[in-house]
Amino acid sequence: MFRHTFQSGFLSILYSLGNKPLQLWDKSLHNGSIKRVGDEDVSSGVLELVGENVAENFIACPADSKDQLGIKLPWLVLVVKNVRLKEWRVRKLEHVGEVWVLSGGTLYLRTSLWQHPNPL
Repeated sequence: MFRHTFQSGFLSILYSLGNKPLQLWDKSLHNGSIKRVGDEDVSSGVLELVGENVAENFIACPADSKDQLGIKLPWLVLVVKNVRLKEWRVRKLEHVGEVWVLSGGTLYLRTSLWQHPNPL
């Protein structure tokens, strides 16, 4: 998807205030919904993903599961508000030569898929 695109600075794949924030994303909703709502804590519009079952209500990028994101930038920035106070896990990336190493020893070359389940 972005593999043959010049990448520098930041590359946004989800921006809740954009005209079509989920344009690049696949949406799987079974007894769930995605809507744009106002958030008092950040004084801005956000996307709200709600559903009964995490396995059936999620968003995934890129929209075509056969495609790959091809993001080679070394930073992944997530701004997530967890309203249910459940535990979130983030792995640390470290730069080693030409590749990035995830905690646990996995080599990072590029981001191919980003999927986020409903945190309920």
